[in-house]
Amino acid sequence: MTEFIDEVKPSLSQDEIRLELFNQSFIQLMKTRDGRRFVWGMLEKTGFTGQTFTGQRETSDFNQGKRDTGIMLFSLVDEFCPETFSLMMREAKEDREYDHGKHTSGATNAEYDSIASLTRPASTAAK
Repeated sequence: MTEFIDEVKPSLSQDEIRLELFNQSFIQLMKTRDGRRFVWGMLEKTGFTGQTFTGQRETSDFNQGKRDTGIMLFSLVDEFCPETFSLMMREAKEDREYDHGKHTSGATNAEYDSIASLTRPASTAAK
């Protein structure tokens, strides 16, 4: 990481350097199974593919804020390491099967299918 700073420091602002370090850290996180497990867990907790409306404005607004955070996290995966999303999803499914469903807060099989459709081209998602 510090090699990057040493190589380009004169040509980048402090904000640009911080952003690049953040991006590189995220890429490194996604290279490990533990990192992907963490990101998947955060995506699940945000309900980023789910419905936010509850009929109560405050709760719906809160849920939408969580969902927006999940969408931002998903966009990082999509921008910097899209090839890891399907791997992360498979690993999460393996973890769930290994766990024998002991943790009920995880995604259901229908939610896995819904999330998987996000990674398929539009022509194959409808099939």
